[in-house]
Amino acid sequence: RVVAACRRFAPAEPQVWMQALQAVPAMPQVPGEALEEILVGIEQHALLPPLVVLQTLAGCSHVTLGSVKAYVTRHLLKEAAAMASDARITAQYRDATAAMRADMHRLKTRATLFQARTCAACGQTLDLPSVHFRCTHQGQAGSFHKRCLGDRDSDCPLCAPDFARLRLAAAASASASSSHLSESFFRQLHGARDGESRFDTIADFFGRGLLA
Repeated sequence: RVVAACRRFAPAEPQVWMQALQAVPAMPQVPGEALEEILVGIEQHALLPPLVVLQTLAGCSHVTLGSVKAYVTRHLLKEAAAMASDARITAQYRDATAAMRADMHRLKTRATLFQARTCAACGQTLDLPSVHFRCTHQGQAGSFHKRCLGDRDSDCPLCAPDFARLRLAAAASASASSSHLSESFFRQLHGARDGESRFDTIADFFGRGLLA
């Protein structure tokens, strides 16, 4: 009857799914289908973080790990997708960094010939005063009118977007390092002796923010 009431009132008041979850510990039995529907309702409306959900159910003797398996699996799949995306981004930044290092070596060991006739910013004929950067764009060093750069004449404006993206590389690398967390999670989950220990393992990972 609780789930039926949630179906009736949830379109206008989705919080009823949260109230239904809070009522589960007091129930003598909860059918698996009913619990799954409650969890889906909470998940769809983002009513509670996974940690709170699992902590609420951890003390219920009639709720097994199998009852929340689908719920936990969905969150693990989201986390795995996020980590895969982080890994791809990190690989891209790693390649970009390697290319930049190669460019730096070239700039240190080879002379640069400035041949541009137009300003890379405005496209007009280049005249004095002008500023030249040794980085290359479309095979030519970047040359600009001093007036087009204003006070920002210490860095090439054409390189600025790339530098901004590379500044995110450190954050992406940190995210990619979390790829080992899934292995650790499943190892600890497999080593848990009983259902309560498994609940504790899952709640611990969610609580430390290691699983989204």
